[in-house]
Amino acid sequence: MQKEIEKTKFFVPNNIDLSDLNANSACYFISPTHCPKFKKKAWNSFLNNEIMAIGWKDEDYSNSTIEEIKNSYPEKSPAIQAFKNIKDIKYGDIICTTNNNHGLWGIGVALSSYRYKKNIHFAGEDEQNNRCFYSHYVDVAWLSYDATKNEYIKSSDLKISEPETIWPPFGTLFNSQTIPGYILNYLFKENIENVNDMNDLKKYIELLENKQQIILQGAPGTGKTYTAKNIAEQLIFGKVSSDKNEQASNLRSHEQFKLIQFHSAYTYEDFVRGIEVKTENGQPQYITRDKLFIEMAKKASADPEKKYILIIDEINRANLPAVLGELIYALEYRGEQVESMYAVNDDNRLTIPPNLYIIGTMNTADRSVGQIDYAIRRRFAFIDILPTSLQANFKKDLFIDISELFIKSYEEYEKNKILNPSIYLSDEFRVEDVWLGQSYFIINGKDEKDITQTRLQYEIIPILKEYIKDGIFKDVDGVKTKIKEIENKYSNQP
Repeated sequence: MQKEIEKTKFFVPNNIDLSDLNANSACYFISPTHCPKFKKKAWNSFLNNEIMAIGWKDEDYSNSTIEEIKNSYPEKSPAIQAFKNIKDIKYGDIICTTNNNHGLWGIGVALSSYRYKKNIHFAGEDEQNNRCFYSHYVDVAWLSYDATKNEYIKSSDLKISEPETIWPPFGTLFNSQTIPGYILNYLFKENIENVNDMNDLKKYIELLENKQQIILQGAPGTGKTYTAKNIAEQLIFGKVSSDKNEQASNLRSHEQFKLIQFHSAYTYEDFVRGIEVKTENGQPQYITRDKLFIEMAKKASADPEKKYILIIDEINRANLPAVLGELIYALEYRGEQVESMYAVNDDNRLTIPPNLYIIGTMNTADRSVGQIDYAIRRRFAFIDILPTSLQANFKKDLFIDISELFIKSYEEYEKNKILNPSIYLSDEFRVEDVWLGQSYFIINGKDEKDITQTRLQYEIIPILKEYIKDGIFKDVDGVKTKIKEIENKYSNQP
């Protein structure tokens, strides 16, 4: 019997909702070592072993109370408070590794309470060149750290503001009864923009693991492919990179990940299996080859404990029944054999293993491409990806002005998340299918005014005019007036 695929162990963190994290979790700050010249190496030991650890006596305190531990140390020893704190740590607490007041090496979530293992953490060498090891630890999922530069998260990046204060610069294990706002903001907004997005991603991952194939659908610019890559990175690496260049590099070079884009000429022979012509001694040779999908399916079958992710961008641009062929059946009945029209090495049997996950993306505003038929549709779960307001480098006022061509009031939507169509939107269209996404309003560059005007003139207004031609808006004169007002507003801004 094939081993059941292990579910993702945590996102933030195992089965704990973010509301639980805010309400019930404490936060702990710790230096990875007492050896001054070994901070980076000691942090890497924390990271690689997925732990946080402290030192002192090499004794197992798993069954000891704090009162019993006190008897092992002088009355004013800092070890007493450190052991009280580590014994208090519970599953879901936040753990921050400090680099004095310069910043944090990493932010993570505790996945266990106190544990003991002799010399589990190498802390470096002290001033007398003694090798130092720590044996008291908790398991930690390190969620946010600077993986690209092997550096720390700078204090200035955390945007600490009064009345909150920075952690103590020295000391072994400091406890904060609640999670500081600057930690929450960095952890939840730096990696995936905000808490709601993080919760959404967790839901998408759970749905994908259960259904094994999903389609992210929405209007242009809503971040469908962006979200698909976040899901893939989380499933493969257990994290989502804030640096999207790093993410792209990680995914591109990993054998468990592939991204392809469908188009109208894409065929079964391109995707599943087909015949290639090879010339030998001037004579054509016809050879049947596995193509991308079956190559990936075979890799996943040979490696059943790992997750393999295939992203199909613009999945509805191809003729899906023709491209998938007999795999339509295999999508629903994972592990069962189906017969291909082509044989490789006299074997025409194909299977899709349960650890190969498919994420499709689909632009719902473009009515010029094919719709997905019911037989295929019921084999996928469909997720609406809606526009969202971002935190950084985002022209929110323009986003709101454009949004109110599609929804009645953006302010009301932010409060209750109910999509009430605007007076301009045709009754034939859903808001979630046509509402322009946030990527149109991300402004990177020093000259915000010029970039905004260029984006408006050459990207946003042209697509709105296409919407008018396609009948997406019913009050054409009203929409044209509204567009002109928006254009004048942003061309006249100082």
